[in-house]
Order: sequence, then structure tokens, then C-alpha cells
Amino acid sequence: MNKYRTLAREHGRDIQVWTNAYIVQGETEADARKFFDHYVHERGDWVAADNLVTMLGINSQTLPPASSSN
Repeated sequence: MNKYRTLAREHGRDIQVWTNAYIVQGETEADARKFFDHYVHERGDWVAADNLVTMLGINSQTLPPASSSN
């Protein structure tokens, strides 16, 4: 990461890296895993998830063309 920051600064720029994460928790790890399975595998909207990943990948220009599912 420091290489990218240095490179950006050499061009008069400063960068920040942001990300998000989903946290699943429960009273126990087993409870959390059960809830994860429920909302991903039983209730998951795979079309929406694929659209989101495709949109973010294209807009951020971080994924090579071969990574696209289309």
C-alpha cells in the first residue's frame, strides 16, 4: 500500500482506501453461522448480488475484463 501512496504523492495526489464489511454475529459462532446460511443461501438475492459486483467491478475499474460474469 505504501507504494501506491508514494506514487500518488509523487503526482501531487493523496489517496485513501475505503472498504466495507458485513459482520454476522450471534450468541455463539454456531448461531452466527446458522443466520449467515439463512440470509445467504435461503434468502439470498443472487441476481442483485451479481449486479452489484458487476457494477462495482466495472465502475471501479479494478477487475480485469475476464472477471466479468457477462
